[in-house]
Amino acid sequence: MENRFKRVIESLHREGACPRLQIDLTRDGVVCPDFIVEQWGERLIIDLDPSYPLNLAFTAIGVEADLSFGGHVTRCVFPYASIYGIFDRATGRGAVFEENMPASVRRERERATTPSEPSRPPVPAKERGAGESRRRRRRPRAGEADEASAAEEAAEADPPPREATPPTLGLAAVEATDTDDNDDEDADATPDPAAEERQREVDRRRAIFKVIDGGQ
Repeated sequence: MENRFKRVIESLHREGACPRLQIDLTRDGVVCPDFIVEQWGERLIIDLDPSYPLNLAFTAIGVEADLSFGGHVTRCVFPYASIYGIFDRATGRGAVFEENMPASVRRERERATTPSEPSRPPVPAKERGAGESRRRRRRPRAGEADEASAAEEAAEADPPPREATPPTLGLAAVEATDTDDNDDEDADATPDPAAEERQREVDRRRAIFKVIDGGQ
């Protein structure tokens, strides 16, 4: 097991990268200041920066290094079973050791990688039924149903009368009316020759007609 951790750490060092370790301090065999254990518990993160004098060593138990906490250098021991992640500090590239991961960290990772359930789209109106509201209709109380039915039947049997539209006198009607009045005025102003001839004939006959008195 130790060979896997050593291989990843040394590979990052050869590339000039800084390995970042995720450590569970609650594991047996961890050697670290007590206040660090109390503060970080299952989630300590350390950087094995090669530019620092770490005196790094890989033993049969785990990784050992001189680390500074609050200005005080402490020789720390992290068993391999306590290391559940080794990554490149700059890029995040590295390895995860699932068998060493604490249960709380695993649950958080699962929640982060599980896609959220998509929200259901609203049901179209035609699927809910014509005229059906999103809100549930109130059930009519006793007597209200009969009154509503009677009102609907009365509305269907005797629909409200429509407003009568006043007749509109169009332009053609106006012109026809004006034309009739003008014809009467023209008849009085311009005599008919045939009528005048008949009238003269009547006057002539009246002039030659003699009343015979039965006594003469």
